[in-house]
Amino acid sequence: MRLIRIRAAWLAAAVVAAVTLGGATASVAETPTESGKRGTTLYVDGAVVQRLRLTAGALTTLPRQTVTVTFRGSAGLQTHTYTGPLLRDVFALAGPAFDPAVRGDRVRHTVTATGGDGYRAVLAWAEVDPDFEGKDVLVAVTEDGRATADGRPRLVVPGDVEGSRHVAGLVHLRLSR
Repeated sequence: MRLIRIRAAWLAAAVVAAVTLGGATASVAETPTESGKRGTTLYVDGAVVQRLRLTAGALTTLPRQTVTVTFRGSAGLQTHTYTGPLLRDVFALAGPAFDPAVRGDRVRHTVTATGGDGYRAVLAWAEVDPDFEGKDVLVAVTEDGRATADGRPRLVVPGDVEGSRHVAGLVHLRLSR
């Protein structure tokens, strides 16, 4: 738990530095509309200490990972290389509100990712938590070396055979109990 707090503080400092330099916006925001259509801002809320709204610029200030994934999509079998921050690092900025007094509280949480078109996918927090599965789920800002098609991030879940949880046009992430 101490490592998560230290990492969250480091990530928050990185975003504050980016904001100070004029490169990004990261601030408390209202929950987006149901359709999620509010430009290219990514909203992060739910069971967190501080709700956030992050621009694509703010996401590029976070440490980035690169993964190549192959999955079945509407166009058949696809292989793409994505780059962006880890989902757990994005949530570290908001400070997940886990209750250490509740046994297994972290495994009771889920993340709902919503695209600008209203499409939603859900994953368990334990999938991304390094104390459990530790899957490197990305909030990708590039696909195959170029910015994502609509300028919005994309949730990328490595290891999924089906691409259904790869949410394009990502506008909202919610951590829930």
